[in-house]
Amino acid sequence: WWTCTSKPKRIELGVRPIGNGDDRDDGCCEWSTSFEVAPRGIGAFPVVLMETSSRRQTICVEIDQLAGDSFAITASGKACCHQLINRHPCLVVDASFEGEQSEDAPHHFTVPFDTQVPVGRSARKWRASSDLKLILGDIEHS
Repeated sequence: WWTCTSKPKRIELGVRPIGNGDDRDDGCCEWSTSFEVAPRGIGAFPVVLMETSSRRQTICVEIDQLAGDSFAITASGKACCHQLINRHPCLVVDASFEGEQSEDAPHHFTVPFDTQVPVGRSARKWRASSDLKLILGDIEHS
């Protein structure tokens, strides 16, 4: 718990592969930007964190205010995140948030027919607000 009441209560989120050391500076994981735990930040936020350079983890972070100054912060698996579902047999869906469109970025999501993919914001921008860009590709008539 925070001991200095004059400063904002801020935390960071991180993910690392099981079995790695817990030293924050060993470069084994990605950390989110720090955020203030306050009533104005209550909600559910899908976040993408890189576990390794090629393996991403999508988690849903829920922040709730309990009694008084107490907060609950819960990280749930990708099944609790927003899901992008493709039900059209002729289309493939490419999705990314505005400002994160690079196709090789871990924040680019491809959804073939009859699948669903959890989507989330970059750990560096997860509390930002921007549009989700969807590109529909016609695979049958291309």
